[in-house]
Amino acid sequence: MIHPWTHLQLIISHGLQDYCKAIEWYTTAIEKEPSFLYYSNRSAAHYSLGDKESLESAIIDADLCIHASPLWPKGYNRKGVALQALGVSFLALQVIVFEILTIMCT
Repeated sequence: MIHPWTHLQLIISHGLQDYCKAIEWYTTAIEKEPSFLYYSNRSAAHYSLGDKESLESAIIDADLCIHASPLWPKGYNRKGVALQALGVSFLALQVIVFEILTIMCT
């Protein structure tokens, strides 16, 4: 379990839109206690930075979130918005629909 102070720092850094610091804290939290919520929130922080490398990192974290909790829909949303921001809207839609159908059929 992560220390309550670390959790507070996550909330503050993300809430104050210090996304680089939030990414650092989410990474620390993941190292101590991997969680789909931390992957999802780190994905959102990467997305908020907006540059190509950060958007690609957002997709990786969204994939890790999906893998950790495939029935949690926000992971798919994180992946879709990052793909759309990279300009691959059609691929974003295909990936999300395919992944959702795969889960529903298993």
